[in-house]
Amino acid sequence: MAISAFLIVFNEEKRLSRSIASLDWVDEIVVVDGGSADRTAEICKNAGVQLFPRPFDNFANQKNYALSLTRHEWVLSIDADEIVPPVLAKEIETKVRESPNSIQGYFIKRRNYFLGKPLRFGRQGNEKILRLFRKESGVFVGDVHELVRVRGNTGVLENTFDHFGTQNFSEYFEKLRLYTSLEANRLIQENRVPSHLEAALKPPTKWVLNYILFCGFLDGKVGFFYHGLSCYYDWIKNFKALRKNVNR
Repeated sequence: MAISAFLIVFNEEKRLSRSIASLDWVDEIVVVDGGSADRTAEICKNAGVQLFPRPFDNFANQKNYALSLTRHEWVLSIDADEIVPPVLAKEIETKVRESPNSIQGYFIKRRNYFLGKPLRFGRQGNEKILRLFRKESGVFVGDVHELVRVRGNTGVLENTFDHFGTQNFSEYFEKLRLYTSLEANRLIQENRVPSHLEAALKPPTKWVLNYILFCGFLDGKVGFFYHGLSCYYDWIKNFKALRKNVNR
């Protein structure tokens, strides 16, 4: 059974080669580029990977476009900062070959890294994301932190893929500017703009849950920075939504 993998990228020359190399077992790789000004196109050409340009508007639309370009029944969604280990690749090939018609997709465990270190606690160490599915059954939703929705039954794979997210603080704050704006817009569109009290209190409440109750502190210094910055991220998102909502 043939498998297509697809990625959306923007200026990913530092990480793209490693991600593509971890997909050398699939039958097709589709990359959609949101307007890179670095060596992204050259890397794809050298790897023999199909590259399709599309101006970026949001993450769900970008991924749905990439999905539409794939040719095979089973598809795997991967980001440029993610790697599929060989043991997971073998499991995916087996599942796709043996999967009953009733199963439309599979959740995959993700090992998250922050500042180069793995996050094992605070609900980051047990994350499962639906990334492998039948093309005709899935669609992506969400302007940012998008998810795929699958029509039908799903399963869970045993093995894990690696997510090498933010590697330094400058990269984190660069992403924060874009992501919080997109999330603020989504809150407005969905009529979920928080009150000023909720905007102020929900982020530290979430911090208490993840850092203390779910033992995020056991990740040491990297856990401290991750959960503290996540709290700050939520504050920025909430107050951007409040400001944008007033100015509409």
